[in-house]
Amino acid sequence: MIKEYMSEKDLSKFLNISLTSLWRLRKENKIPYIRIGKTIRYEKNDIIKWIKTHSF
Repeated sequence: MIKEYMSEKDLSKFLNISLTSLWRLRKENKIPYIRIGKTIRYEKNDIIKWIKTHSF
């Protein structure tokens, strides 16, 4: 399986939320992310799992 990583800008569009909201989620460790050097990335499958466990 090939992992697909998303930038913060891509993920904010995918989730339809502002970058500020995304930064807050990451700062509070409420969303899965990884750090590659100084860059923050989000693994798409992890985000989809996160959405499923946090939806009403």
